[in-house]
Amino acid sequence: MLASIYLVSSDHKKQGFALVLALALLSLVFLLVISLVNLVSTDLSLVEARKEKILAQAHARMGMRIAIGEIQKHLGPDMRISGTADLLDERIESARNFIDQTYEEEQSSQLGVDLNEDGNIDNLPFGQRFWTGVWKHRGRDKNVDAFEDPKKAGAKPLPDNLDTGDSPPKENENLNPQVSTEFDPHPAIEVAWLVSGNEGATQNLYFGGENMYTSFKEFVEIPDINTWDTDQPDNGRAFIKGEVYGEEENAWKDYTAALLESDKSPINRGFDQSLNLPGYNHPIYRLPDPEDSDEVEWMLKAPLLDDEFDLEKPDSWKDHLKAEPVKVRKTRIQHDQKEDPESKYGAYAYWVGDEGVKSKASIYNPFKESDDPQKKSDNISVATEPNLSFAFEEDEGAGFGLDWDSDFREEQKDNLLSLGMLANEVADGIEVAPFYHSLSTDSYGVLSDIRTGGLKRDLSSVFANTDNWAKLMNTGDEWVDDFSDYIYKQRIFYQKSVPLDIQAKENLWHRGSDQVILERYAMLAGPRWSVLGSFHNLYLKSDYRNITPEYFPRIVGDNFALFNHLFPAFKPHSPGNKMDKNLLPKYFNYFKGIASRPEPKIHPVQPVLLEIKYSHHPVFDQGELGLAAYPSVAFWNPYNKAISLDEMYIELPLTVSFSAFNAKHLDYSR
Repeated sequence: MLASIYLVSSDHKKQGFALVLALALLSLVFLLVISLVNLVSTDLSLVEARKEKILAQAHARMGMRIAIGEIQKHLGPDMRISGTADLLDERIESARNFIDQTYEEEQSSQLGVDLNEDGNIDNLPFGQRFWTGVWKHRGRDKNVDAFEDPKKAGAKPLPDNLDTGDSPPKENENLNPQVSTEFDPHPAIEVAWLVSGNEGATQNLYFGGENMYTSFKEFVEIPDINTWDTDQPDNGRAFIKGEVYGEEENAWKDYTAALLESDKSPINRGFDQSLNLPGYNHPIYRLPDPEDSDEVEWMLKAPLLDDEFDLEKPDSWKDHLKAEPVKVRKTRIQHDQKEDPESKYGAYAYWVGDEGVKSKASIYNPFKESDDPQKKSDNISVATEPNLSFAFEEDEGAGFGLDWDSDFREEQKDNLLSLGMLANEVADGIEVAPFYHSLSTDSYGVLSDIRTGGLKRDLSSVFANTDNWAKLMNTGDEWVDDFSDYIYKQRIFYQKSVPLDIQAKENLWHRGSDQVILERYAMLAGPRWSVLGSFHNLYLKSDYRNITPEYFPRIVGDNFALFNHLFPAFKPHSPGNKMDKNLLPKYFNYFKGIASRPEPKIHPVQPVLLEIKYSHHPVFDQGELGLAAYPSVAFWNPYNKAISLDEMYIELPLTVSFSAFNAKHLDYSR
């Protein structure tokens, strides 16, 4: 068999190398392209993440600045006061209860105040108990329209009381006493709740008509529980024009009805599970759980968890709660066209906590262990630091019961800047989380005047305005008008059953329809401001010589009650006609007006009468029979300055009678 042999030259062997090289270079380029694509994709992802981070930080900064602005807007004026929604929660419980147990979502309490008197201790919605609310004083007369009478829009330093005791009801009219309603001792008007979703809102907590001038009078407030009088229009709560107040005697029911019937409430009202968000976020309107709605966010969780919480199991946080968390509504942000729903991008949420209602743990009293008598007295009379170690186990766990670590020195309290630092300094086994809503290191406050603004006035500065309070009305100063009247004055129901006849027997009483006085329009007034002012200025005098009253109060009768003589037809009512017109001014202050009352206008200084001794014996001299009296009195000077009086009168109501006879005729008288 013949074999053919085909010989290939070396030049033909090199012809496929270019293809292999081209494929290799193509693979390299493709790999490079893939790498560049991945790099670009990674860079784009980083850019997007950076954008998300920058936007999130910008949203957070904006939310923080808006929150600061809301604080300044609502709490900036001095006539404001803050508090937590816990005021509206009926539960009363101590944080010590949750040292050894978990704070449940539907945490109930057997101890509380039944505000709505339904027989149950009701809770606020979970997560809304510690919202911060702002209240203000009305700052004007409740019956005065600030737009119609701007001069009466502001509150005076002291409330006017125009009641004269002579405003009985007219025919077919309700009782309308002339008492100035400017004075309202508690700032009850709600201004705002400092949570996100409420920012930028003005005059939200009111309800009423479309007219701005009438609507501004219709604020939401919790009426004084004593404001209920069936003889008044709308049962005495007509000062609010919301057509709700005055329907219920229970003030809490009026308050909740005013909120739930306003256009700010959600569709499903009350403490329900509605997912309908209200027009205004209020603690009694239940927000949905953040797990069920993307419109709500938890703002406070981590500081409230116990030490056993596992970061690897974040969904179990509710099983480790030691106090109530806080949830709020988000505020969405649009960057582009409002008509485009896709233009919505991002949100922020904020909650303003009230540190002013907490005990400040970082206060140290350097004189607590002092042996100085004055320092000891100050420590007893003034609480200079909270007693964090005290706990009373038998009373619902009252107190904190926080023991310090053995290496901690109490003078280091000033260096505590957060509750986290406090947690590191307490003894092992003690958790601070249950006390998050009770303790703080950032609590500060000032004594502001919530009625008129500024700091609270020190009466000492007023009393120092003049040295002669007896001639106060002659100074001509404007401030005098506020201190020219009685310190207090109010209408009272005056009843007198004891006869005014000097010869009346001790067991003689006039009761029922036979009363001596049964008067509904009497006035009870205390001393004048001038008496208090002159007493304050006594420290300026070097000695107390002849500081005597220029007028004396009546000795017989009642000097505190006032009956106005401007309307003689309305003299004190005497059902039994026991009040003779001549006896009335003898026993009572029945003058023209109620400013005329016999009393001192300055504070007199006199010693204290400690002892009276009295003895007597009969004398017979030159055919005259007499009785020798030997009175003796002892005084005490309670002041640290000398007292001297030129004259001192002491009236002793003694009745002494005796008769004389010849001792030889003694047997005749036996």
